[in-house]
Amino acid sequence: MDARRLISILFCILVIIVGIVFTVDAQPQVPCYFIFGDSLSDSGNNNPFFTFAKVNYAPYGIDFPGRVATGRFTDGFTFVDIIAQKLGLPLSPPYEGNPANITCGVNYASGGGGIRPETGFLVGEVLNIQQQLENHKIIIAKLKKQGINNLSECLYTVNMGTNDYINNYYALGYSTWLFYTPEEYAADLITRYREFLQEMFSLGARKVALFSLGPLGCLPSQITIHFATQGSVCFEDENSAIGMFNQGVRSLVDEFNANYTGAKFTYINYGGIFPKPNTQGFKFFNEQPCCPIFFITGLCSYLSTPCQNRSNHIYWDNYHPTSAVHKIIGTRAYAAQVPTDAYPVDISHLVEL
Repeated sequence: MDARRLISILFCILVIIVGIVFTVDAQPQVPCYFIFGDSLSDSGNNNPFFTFAKVNYAPYGIDFPGRVATGRFTDGFTFVDIIAQKLGLPLSPPYEGNPANITCGVNYASGGGGIRPETGFLVGEVLNIQQQLENHKIIIAKLKKQGINNLSECLYTVNMGTNDYINNYYALGYSTWLFYTPEEYAADLITRYREFLQEMFSLGARKVALFSLGPLGCLPSQITIHFATQGSVCFEDENSAIGMFNQGVRSLVDEFNANYTGAKFTYINYGGIFPKPNTQGFKFFNEQPCCPIFFITGLCSYLSTPCQNRSNHIYWDNYHPTSAVHKIIGTRAYAAQVPTDAYPVDISHLVEL
């Protein structure tokens, strides 16, 4: 282990010891953790933006330590928080919060952001995947000034694509569906995704976990807008479309591992891990989100009172799962419960490569 990596790990241990973070393992398994994504992993990047896609108000954060509405789109921890804890790292701070400590990683995720540049523009200011990468370049420059050049040893997770469907292709006010079939649209997203990953690889990323999309057609918001189809309780046309995208994401893992020297990419089956109705103690599916909904945004109404038993609800609001679901996703992404959870390896094995 070189001196710079040792210093980075020792600094993260110091952060943990002094109690800046909550409940993490004793020994960091990687020196740092960088997060790209949307509202499923946003930890507060949208807070300073002029946008409908921000949640820095109660009841969000009701189950987060201190009951703080940090900007996370759920009641408590997100799945990337769970992964950070499993890795023995502090929670990666949001880039837009101008964090003082970037040594252990940064969170660039932005609610409403997508792969295509126009995705999410109707909700206001958000950061798309390319803008998040530009922010990462700024962080890299700062780390290099500190003498830190261990980016190939860090973990990177990416969950992107959700908003390219719910806030673009299948959203009211967009015309994308007029120019692309679902097959063509998925192919376009994968092409753009590949270009992003190629650039991220050129910046030093080697250990990368790509998350599939979940069952978007089962979101309360999508059922309200599009209604159920094919005899299902969900909008199955959308679920079929995202299946094409997910296949493309998995193919990107094979492509990078086969053709890019040193690449250690893996695919996390978010949709497969996502709880099914009436399983794992969940009684309420898409028919009843946990919090009262503000009809314009589909998010929790300001200062509203959420359900008391959040552990048996799958959806927190019309778009996002409860922290109980996030815990399942993060736990099984880190340590696969069944072979289909991750391909070719889960995160606990990825960081050892």
